[in-house]
Amino acid sequence: MTNPEARTPAPPVAYANAGSGIYAILMAALCAVVILSGIGASKGVVFGPIITDGGFFLFPLAYVIGDVISEIYGLRSARRAIFMSFAVNILAVLCYSVIIALPGMDDDYGIAKQEALEVALGPVWLVVLAGLVGYV
Repeated sequence: MTNPEARTPAPPVAYANAGSGIYAILMAALCAVVILSGIGASKGVVFGPIITDGGFFLFPLAYVIGDVISEIYGLRSARRAIFMSFAVNILAVLCYSVIIALPGMDDDYGIAKQEALEVALGPVWLVVLAGLVGYV
């Protein structure tokens, strides 16, 4: 005689294959959004009493893409995509640092461009560092 109150084991959760092309597209989108939100965060934005940064509009999209990846492909694949986005973001910061350090032109136009580049991309490493520390 069987016990009607006995629970049957739940079937294992089945996730989509992370080897599909859609996973690669979602991971690339996540990496791009994280990099662009880091750049956007170097610009201050004021909407009346609200003071924020340019990354405020992009970064939530990274959470949405991460959630989509975790729901469709599982936590392991989502973790891989998140670590990849951080690695690519660190690579971008290193590239910005090298680009800023490269010698520029000596004319007024070249000096103005160098100063603008330093203002725009110089603080990105702080945003990336804060993001990494916050994630850890």
